[in-house]
Amino acid sequence: MIRIDFLFVNIRRTVDTSGSIPSDAADGRRNRMSTVEESAPPRWLLPIPQACSSLGVGRSTLYEMAARGDVQIVRVGRRALVPVASIEAFVERLRAGDGGGVPAA
Repeated sequence: MIRIDFLFVNIRRTVDTSGSIPSDAADGRRNRMSTVEESAPPRWLLPIPQACSSLGVGRSTLYEMAARGDVQIVRVGRRALVPVASIEAFVERLRAGDGGGVPAA
């Protein structure tokens, strides 16, 4: 007979609201339930699919926006990336009413 009760030890461990490791895990092991977002560095460049989902447009529309100068696309090696600052500037222009938006279909 195989004993599986040892598998449930880590399931009962929880993270308190401050995100710190509970005292029962203070022996140097990392708590697997901690969030990744807290330690992730800010993103400066977004891949094309992520930029599309951030703006709510398709890939072709994003490339058309880049051709018009609405957003900027930079290359790092073979990868095409969109600077977050370019997306933020585009959204600010839309809020200000400068036109610069995607034409209606």
